[in-house]
Formats: sequence, C-alpha cells, structure tokens
Amino acid sequence: SWTKRTPSTSASDYSEFKAAVYRTNAVALVKGTAVYLVGGAISGTPSRDVYVLDVNTFTWDDRTSFEGAARTTAIGYV
Repeated sequence: SWTKRTPSTSASDYSEFKAAVYRTNAVALVKGTAVYLVGGAISGTPSRDVYVLDVNTFTWDDRTSFEGAARTTAIGYV
C-alpha cells in the first residue's frame, strides 16, 4: 500500500532529490529499505551517478559513481 509523505523542506534534501530523479532511462533496484537509482541520461548525456533513497527517512543520498562506462537503458536485479 502507498503511504502519503510530506516533502522535505530542506534545501539540501531537495537538491539530492532533484539530482537523483532528473534523468531518463535509469535503472532502479530495491534491496531492503533502500531504492537505488543508477545511470541513465541527463539532458541526453549518459551518467554513471548512483543515488539511494532510504524509504524509512525518505531521504536521497549520492553514492560512489558506477565503475566503467556510463550507460543508459540498463537492466538490473538484486
């Protein structure tokens, strides 16, 4: 079931959220209470960025970039 959340009013939280989701053709993975967003393209440029959403605190955090070449339209599983 879905739970309605109140958006954070923190500027840094919004900045992380915007950086994480402002992309196309990324792959999302879920493990436990973490949702990982990897790669994709930002304004048409492939990205190696990795972000994780903690579903308990509803905060985004950037992680070490994906090793190797940037890629889009990937498939992932955990």
